[in-house]
Amino acid sequence: MSNMKDNSKMKLPIEIELARTTSRFHWSLQNKTNAILKPFGLTTEQWRLLMLISFNEGADQQFLADETLKAKSSIAALMKNMGKAGLIARVPDPNDGRNKCVYLTDKGKALAEQGQAILTAEGKKVLEGQEKEDLEKIISVLSELTERML
Repeated sequence: MSNMKDNSKMKLPIEIELARTTSRFHWSLQNKTNAILKPFGLTTEQWRLLMLISFNEGADQQFLADETLKAKSSIAALMKNMGKAGLIARVPDPNDGRNKCVYLTDKGKALAEQGQAILTAEGKKVLEGQEKEDLEKIISVLSELTERML
């Protein structure tokens, strides 16, 4: 039996409760995603980047860094490993030879499609019974709060 208090029954200031709740959601999502992606040999970070590239083919490293809120060097390391795995290709930008545009390879596209189908099905299970308007409001509020922190 745990000596810890049940946090759901504690009255916390809204700022702390929001941080607690979003952290718990993030970690539960991360744990679920890691379990689903394990057979694919991908980390959650690689998966997120793969999905981002699939929705933004031809994006450059700066765009990917901005979208993931990561340093360009962190993105470069992830892309290096994904390139070695044959998931992405970096192609010189026709407008700026110093810049590279990122595309999924056929292998990367197949993996993205397969993984997206699995994660979408899992997401539908979790979101079942939730009103679309409520989910859109959550997305809007979290997006606004994220922008305030940048």
